[in-house]
Amino acid sequence: MSLENSVGAVLKAARLEAKLSLQDVATAMRVRTRIIEDLEADRYESSGGLTYARGHIKTLARIYGISVEPLINSLDGLENSSDASMSDLLEENSVTTRVEKAKPSWKLFGIAAGITTFAIFGYQILPGLLSFESAKEQSVQVINEKILRNDPEPPAVASVSAGVNLQLSANDGLSWVKVEGADGSTKFEGKLRTGQIQDFYDDQLIRVVLGNAGVISITYNGEDLGRAGRVGEVVRLQFTPDTNSAG
Repeated sequence: MSLENSVGAVLKAARLEAKLSLQDVATAMRVRTRIIEDLEADRYESSGGLTYARGHIKTLARIYGISVEPLINSLDGLENSSDASMSDLLEENSVTTRVEKAKPSWKLFGIAAGITTFAIFGYQILPGLLSFESAKEQSVQVINEKILRNDPEPPAVASVSAGVNLQLSANDGLSWVKVEGADGSTKFEGKLRTGQIQDFYDDQLIRVVLGNAGVISITYNGEDLGRAGRVGEVVRLQFTPDTNSAG
């Protein structure tokens, strides 16, 4: 990967295209501005080494709405070219102490790394690291329970309507949205900015992925469910003709 197309250069270009400052992104992720700045300069020490840099890069890709695979592949290339083992890299960056190494799968190693990161930052970073799936599902479930618990009794039309009618509206910011139907087809993938509204219909199921979910309000079969999550949070939801739940 050439210098102009390095991981850091791609991240910086995507941030500028989204019209976000370093401080905007750092605030959304609840990390220091220096970490974002270093990642854009292809420096990974402040992130805690390549393993934790990978988690930050995945989160940034979701925030910017860009493909994460080429970035991670390039990062893996840097990791594989190093003579040091993964535990050596973590030890050099004061992330962990040396331990006897079996040969865990990268998937299991990534989950352990994500859990350690949550502990280090006191649950202050977004659920966008390697282990964000389980934490995200729990937080989304809590949010959905709050929405359902606090809503007034749904209008009669919701109980008799056929299919799923869904409206997403952006308020006070920018969100990165992907909407899929029951057959897996993509109904929409892109950004919603303040004041923009999108309506969707499927007779069986609608799945939604929201980045920066705190700016999106949801209306489901005529019911106003309120905001989908917190600012900077990545949320997955699914809606059927009878109910909605965490994805």
